[in-house]
Amino acid sequence: MSESVGWTHRRSRRWRAALIGLLALLLAATVAACGSSSSGSSGKGGSGQPDKVTFAALLPLTGPNAGYGKFEVNGVKMAADEINAAGGIGGKTKIELAIEDSQASPEQTVTAFNRAYSEHKMPVAISVGSSSILALVPLSKQRDVLLLNGGSQGDELAGASDMLFSTIHLIRNEVAVLAPYLVKNVGLKRGAVLYIDDDLGRAGLKDFKQDFTAAGGQVVATASHEPGATDMRSQLARLRNANPDVLFLASYGDDAHVAVNQTRQLGWDVRLAGPSLVALPDIIADKDAEGLIHTPIVFRPQKQFADEYQQKFNEAPGHPYVGTYYDAVKVAAQAYQYAQEHGYGTDGKGIAKAISEIKTFPTSFGGDITFDDQGVAKRPIAIAIDKGGKSVVVKRG
Repeated sequence: MSESVGWTHRRSRRWRAALIGLLALLLAATVAACGSSSSGSSGKGGSGQPDKVTFAALLPLTGPNAGYGKFEVNGVKMAADEINAAGGIGGKTKIELAIEDSQASPEQTVTAFNRAYSEHKMPVAISVGSSSILALVPLSKQRDVLLLNGGSQGDELAGASDMLFSTIHLIRNEVAVLAPYLVKNVGLKRGAVLYIDDDLGRAGLKDFKQDFTAAGGQVVATASHEPGATDMRSQLARLRNANPDVLFLASYGDDAHVAVNQTRQLGWDVRLAGPSLVALPDIIADKDAEGLIHTPIVFRPQKQFADEYQQKFNEAPGHPYVGTYYDAVKVAAQAYQYAQEHGYGTDGKGIAKAISEIKTFPTSFGGDITFDDQGVAKRPIAIAIDKGGKSVVVKRG
């Protein structure tokens, strides 16, 4: 018998997301009345190609997801600097970054988008947060701004807009690999789920229940927690009472770290499992996460990339979001040039059309990524186990 714990505020959250989208459109209309209709490009070269273009990066610089934001911002900066050092897009158009703190929250992301657009009229916005990106969709359509996502994996992002492309696969792709492994390879048959109560967390819950059950397991209990929660002990205690042999964490950032720590503080030695979102370096290095079975996005950049990153940021490129956000800028730049050469225009709509036609792009991971018809990139998915503070791959994708 499956126990459901903490299913609260779902309806109110959906209404809030809808309200955010409506308020965003109203604010955008105000911005439009005050601004011009340019697309973030200014100054013309001899061939009519702009001297510069602005890409907005709406990323979490503060808040519970700032641990991801550092890697995302570094990836964006590295790609833009590399393109500019070579003369810019097509050797002529320099990229200027408008970096805004989104906190990965829908409200703050919409505010950051409108702030960037009012100043720069950018044709491209790079962001994160499934609920946040979904809140931007109506704005991006109204303003002809291409949306690029390198870190969010909520299933609802697939096909959400023809102006949205993700350089990372979705949580359903990871769970489809992880759930059967837990049942068939590790022998874990009774699962519990602790999920963050947002679009991504609910997608993880749905996917795990479906794939774990299909593989022969049973989901015996589920519980939710609010974003930014600092005490999950009551949910964890009730999950423990269902006697599962694996706890799947559909959470991320500081929230996931709290879940890991408080599971062990309760003296509960259940096996932990989760998607790549749980595998932050700080979590993997924490002894409480020992044995965590997860689906890492394996990032092994070529030596030149790693050396340049080390020189620029004084550290190794320690998280795949460095690569997925580097790739987002590279994809946008290549598509921008293609759109201009083919007469599509260099607003978001023209760049989106270019991505749909090019489809396959080189990446910092080595090899290529190909966008499917729903705008989602395909990448290999591995299985790893946290051993001694390191993510050790046990099954390659």
